[in-house]
Amino acid sequence: MIGLRSRPLAGAAALLLVIFAGGCRTDSAPLDDGGRRAEIGRLSDQIADRYPEVPEVDRAALLRLSGPPVLVDVRSAEERAVSGLEGAISVEEYEAGGWEARTVVAYCTVGERSGRFARELRARGVDARNLRGGVLSWAHEGGSVVSADGRPTRRVHVYGPRWDLLPRGWEGVYRD
Repeated sequence: MIGLRSRPLAGAAALLLVIFAGGCRTDSAPLDDGGRRAEIGRLSDQIADRYPEVPEVDRAALLRLSGPPVLVDVRSAEERAVSGLEGAISVEEYEAGGWEARTVVAYCTVGERSGRFARELRARGVDARNLRGGVLSWAHEGGSVVSADGRPTRRVHVYGPRWDLLPRGWEGVYRD
């Protein structure tokens, strides 16, 4: 099975690498939306460098893909319970099968976990891509998210306070 649940220590190690290698801000100065987008771009560039074999798509490119892609939200159940992209499925739902003929666009908060998942799928011959900047970029690019019951929301689980880079007017949810 592919997914974070099968390798929780590997996911944690990658996250720590991002933090200690300068992957996230450590100061507490508030950023305006331009600064937040720039920080997401910096993180996205680092992630793209780690997964060069994984094509990225932004929101505009995703909307232009021929044939509807299957969106796979690789975040934890706790994160998905807050919100997600409309129509997205979990890793477990993807692994249950039936999606083989469709392009996969994986996403998470900013792209690290989904980049890893997309790389694993590509190694299996699946046309998989990573949503550049994850749900954070999606929100900055005007995309909408829905709550677990399908209602539009502006609440997003952002993994932790360092990733609370949502645009003004959105609420980042995380456990300290």
